[in-house]
Amino acid sequence: MTAEKIENNELLYKIDLLSKEHNECNQNLFYQAFKKSKLLLPVILKEENSINIIKISDERGNDYLPVFTDLENLSLYEDIGDAQVVVFTLTDFIQIINADSSIKGIAINPFSNNFIVQRKNIRFLEEEMLNIKSGEELSIGLPENVSQLLEDNLIKYFEKNQKINSAYLLQIVRRKRGKSLLLIVDFNGGEGDFQRMVGELEMSITTEDMFEVISLDTDFSKEITEGKTPIYNKQ
Repeated sequence: MTAEKIENNELLYKIDLLSKEHNECNQNLFYQAFKKSKLLLPVILKEENSINIIKISDERGNDYLPVFTDLENLSLYEDIGDAQVVVFTLTDFIQIINADSSIKGIAINPFSNNFIVQRKNIRFLEEEMLNIKSGEELSIGLPENVSQLLEDNLIKYFEKNQKINSAYLLQIVRRKRGKSLLLIVDFNGGEGDFQRMVGELEMSITTEDMFEVISLDTDFSKEITEGKTPIYNKQ
């Protein structure tokens, strides 16, 4: 087990704020704290300094990385067995998730806070970090050749979830990383509800399309959707 003392009081405070009220300010505060946090990850140490990643599954069988803000929360993990604990950062989690497509995200303190950061949100943070480092400019606009099946899947789910007021489907074009879809959702609920919505949305899509989901409640989202027509508006 790591001898380094890890505490994340700031991150825990931001998680509490965001869980109680999902808004632009709280979301940005959480991401700022998350980016600079050091978190504890249980692993199985192998020979030649390699490791096996430990995963936990939700009731639907989706795999997540169990990560902990401190030793107190780590002690709640009763099935840790002979695992060792390493200190990882967001950059490390990005590498793990990129290497294993079965991981749906990370669960921060799964036996207390159980705060889920979905895979697509982590990848969005990765893109943000890469763009800052490289100075790469983004081109954001309406997507090309969106399948009718994908649009039907999305609208069918939106109509069932009364907390979704509207949604925009855009396309991001990056010179070095190609095209991807971005779904911006005007959502009436807290962060926990938002994360559940993202998980449910992923389960409802029957196509192979990959897209990231973010809230409309940020300056960035409002800027890129200005003048765009939503694919869904609640009646």
